[in-house]
Amino acid sequence: MENVEENKFTLIYTGTSFNLDKLGDEMDNAFKNLYSAMLGNNVLLKNEFINASFRFFDKNKNNIRAHNSYFSNFTPLLIYAQVVVKNKMDKQVWSLAQECVDFWDKDKDEKDKVHKGTLYYFFSEAYLDEWDLDKCFLLIHNAIDEDIRSSGILNPMTPAYRFATLTYDEGDRLSNFTNFLIQIVKSYIIIFNKTYNKNLRFENINNLFFNKIILKDIVFLFSYLIARIYNLKVSTKNIKNDLSNLFQINLLLSIAVIIEEIFEIIKSHKDISKLEEVFKLCKKCSIIFDKTKDLFDKSFDKQIDSALKNEFIYEDNKLSQIEKDWLIYKNVRNKVAHNVFTSKVIAEYFDDILQSMFNVFFWIIENLYLPIEDEL
Repeated sequence: MENVEENKFTLIYTGTSFNLDKLGDEMDNAFKNLYSAMLGNNVLLKNEFINASFRFFDKNKNNIRAHNSYFSNFTPLLIYAQVVVKNKMDKQVWSLAQECVDFWDKDKDEKDKVHKGTLYYFFSEAYLDEWDLDKCFLLIHNAIDEDIRSSGILNPMTPAYRFATLTYDEGDRLSNFTNFLIQIVKSYIIIFNKTYNKNLRFENINNLFFNKIILKDIVFLFSYLIARIYNLKVSTKNIKNDLSNLFQINLLLSIAVIIEEIFEIIKSHKDISKLEEVFKLCKKCSIIFDKTKDLFDKSFDKQIDSALKNEFIYEDNKLSQIEKDWLIYKNVRNKVAHNVFTSKVIAEYFDDILQSMFNVFFWIIENLYLPIEDEL
């Protein structure tokens, strides 16, 4: 296997210096031609670049460092194009890189395929810039799969994995967006703390919850959910119709599933005796739900509205805060999981209902998860 030299070479175009990783004469020349073609009037000899890439990967089989250097050599071109030339070509360039990799990977054994974690991570940025969150997150998780495959670790602390688990690292290319999502979560925590007179902090649950392997799928869905919530609010600003309402209901179902999953994981723990008093309260909330479910089934909007306004009466008493939030969560989950419908009260009070469901989530995290997290 040919070792890729660690030193750089400098490519100068219109007075601008680009420092690229040295990958061998043929691949270095191929990148020179690529830069010249993309930033000037020269014709891109696409097949020549693909063939040079094929031979580069052939000489550097299973060399992850070389693969990462290869993908890193595209980024100065994209930064210059965006900042100086005002020409975004990210998708075009990363599609070329993907084509080169696919050409090499074809018919190769899994262990010999190019490590594409860096490619997918950089490619996701192109879609994030266009606010195509679905494609961005799909590529992020492609990168995570690659990082797991190459490292053999289920929770590799790579930029893609940190992105998907809301773990901030200033050095990551997408750290600004990660921090943006974290601030959204913190905004819900602030209201939870004020409502329940608590002092839960995002930092308390970051390493203890978001990086727990047993919760990986829940955390992946949670981070994507936070992005979707913001996206929905932006895309439906000043827009209210049946479809936007269905989008809201779909998001509520997602957070209900997350709450249910984390609750079930905790309940299945071998020793939860220390949580007996907390579970008594959970059981009481469930009994209230069971005894009022028919009422909510018959007049969902009316009863949710009543609960939100602290006017719902159960056995001649008003509900406590956790009883209220739990009742809203359970009835929303019961309704949206089994029906396709629109709801005026969800459309009008979506933010309040969402906060109630986040309240239940954070309450479970603080009162049930954190006391036993080291035993899970």
